[in-house]
Amino acid sequence: MTKLIGVSIPVVVDSSALTAAFLDSLLSTQIVITPHPGEAASLLGDSTIEVQHDRLVASQQLVDRFEVVSVLKGSGSLIQQTGSMPGINVRGHPGMATAGMGDILAGLIAGLIGQGLSLFDAAKAGVFIHALCAEYYLDDNDEISLIATDIIDRLPKVIKQLRHHSS
Repeated sequence: MTKLIGVSIPVVVDSSALTAAFLDSLLSTQIVITPHPGEAASLLGDSTIEVQHDRLVASQQLVDRFEVVSVLKGSGSLIQQTGSMPGINVRGHPGMATAGMGDILAGLIAGLIGQGLSLFDAAKAGVFIHALCAEYYLDDNDEISLIATDIIDRLPKVIKQLRHHSS
């Protein structure tokens, strides 16, 4: 993580890197964070219960405190940046609460940034695509068996359908 401190390019921060000390040390002004409620609580010095009680307030506090684009994961994931209305994702399902899902989401957002989307647009699109992949999994499977690689397996189909619907 220390190699990232001096870079000025866009950075997507997830998991164990989501600490106030690390975020405050970054030189980049182009940061997306993807905390789940427990990580958000730790960043804000609150409890998970407080974060879940008012997710919109917690999301805004993350944006204000760290000057980032924030994706507060969970049911109704919130995507927020300074000066914009937050995005609320209503897609996906509870089976997504499994190991590695955040890694896939962070990589998807980073990939979309690398393709030229703004941080906010990449975060919104990444959350949406991630959730659609999880929903497509339900076409042939039960949500309880979903694992992170199942999202990756469905990315080509979801991207193809999104492109088809947008043209």
